[in-house]
Amino acid sequence: ERAVGVPCRLVRCSRARGPPLAGGGAASIGFANEAPLLLVSQESVETLSSALRREGERPVGARSFRPNIVVGAPRASPGGTRPEAPLLSAAASGAEDGWTALRVGGLRLRVAGPCARCSMVEVDPASGARHGSVLRTLATYRRSHARINFGVFCELERAAAERAGGTERMFVEEGDEVEPVARSPASPTTP
Repeated sequence: ERAVGVPCRLVRCSRARGPPLAGGGAASIGFANEAPLLLVSQESVETLSSALRREGERPVGARSFRPNIVVGAPRASPGGTRPEAPLLSAAASGAEDGWTALRVGGLRLRVAGPCARCSMVEVDPASGARHGSVLRTLATYRRSHARINFGVFCELERAAAERAGGTERMFVEEGDEVEPVARSPASPTTP
């Protein structure tokens, strides 16, 4: 508590059984909210940043959403020159909202559901400064059933995980092709 200046406690997430997944079931994961992977598209981030600029606010980058995977063409972060997270092949703004399964490199992922956003998206991960307008802006076009969704939770399909048997290293790399292999009838969400 002295180091961070606020009341806090250290919590350990058991690897034996993780939190319930957005799509049902439970995962064997550590240090994750609802699923092992969070995917956002760079185009969706840019759509949000454009909406923020129209309101006279500063843009945000993908890192504000703490994703594991960012799909889109490699671009520089708003304040720098390096990509913010591993970037994979391109996706239209909001396209990820309609995916139910995708192939990333040699892995097949199941989309477990949308990611409901909390106030952490207002905190710049590099500086800790609060933005203040991200959720308000997202709420104008990304609200669904009283939740503000942005990005999708993904998990490795069970059959792929069982084939690997825990012995094969499974990973994605920057530049891997992303191919949606199943879609829902939902349409992309843009302002």
